[in-house]
Amino acid sequence: MKKVLLLIMAIFCLSSTLLHAQYVPHITSERKPAPLPKVREADVLWKKTVWRIIDLREKMNQPLYYPTKEINGKKNLMTILFSGIEKGQFLAYSPDETNEFDVPMDWNEVGDKLWTYTDQTYQEPFTLDQANLADIKQMMIKEVWYFDKQSSYMQVRILGLCPIMIYPKDPNDPKSPLQKKQVCWIYFPNTRNILSQCEVFNPFNDARNLSFYDVFINRKFDGYIYQESNMYNNRRILAYAKGKYASEEAKRIENEIFNWEQDVWEY
Repeated sequence: MKKVLLLIMAIFCLSSTLLHAQYVPHITSERKPAPLPKVREADVLWKKTVWRIIDLREKMNQPLYYPTKEINGKKNLMTILFSGIEKGQFLAYSPDETNEFDVPMDWNEVGDKLWTYTDQTYQEPFTLDQANLADIKQMMIKEVWYFDKQSSYMQVRILGLCPIMIYPKDPNDPKSPLQKKQVCWIYFPNTRNILSQCEVFNPFNDARNLSFYDVFINRKFDGYIYQESNMYNNRRILAYAKGKYASEEAKRIENEIFNWEQDVWEY
């Protein structure tokens, strides 16, 4: 009888050990992004380019902001992007709003943008460890909405990402006013392979993590329209609307995109 009990206990302990054994994850690290469908110019009936601001501190966007320090191999979006720039996996471009992807920046120029302490100099060569990526609290997204007559519905392509730093002018003064700075533009299609292999932390299920590429393609983020293409030299909404009127203008542009697709159909 004792031998039977010992055997049962041994089997239970073995099964418990196997249950808690750590497997080596490889599915996400080997994932490749699905090829984007080709679009013919003749099939695009309508197109609108918009710039959108997303606040990484908002609840829906927090998976892009956290963890601020690496946890179990998981990194936040900014660490992945700037690590890719530092390693030369893709380029950074000048944050000049008129030519987002025309003027390349080298890593030292990016470091100058990331360095917020104007009264101090960083140790050269600049490394990512010297940057306070937690100060990047917003991001601008450039995207193109278009109606494809072949698929008969509105589609969107993300073209670029622009991290925005928000930090006090005087870090030693808690009441110092905040200032914003665009760091650089990153051409989103060049990041597809890397973002598709990096997991986003899922607070509800560790076994079902999306990749950062999934987050953008499935539009699991929230933001507001900051600017649209127009005949006024791509002026920002805040250049001609303030306060609640700026918010209403952003919603009007959003509704214009939504309504265009709906107006195509007749009921």
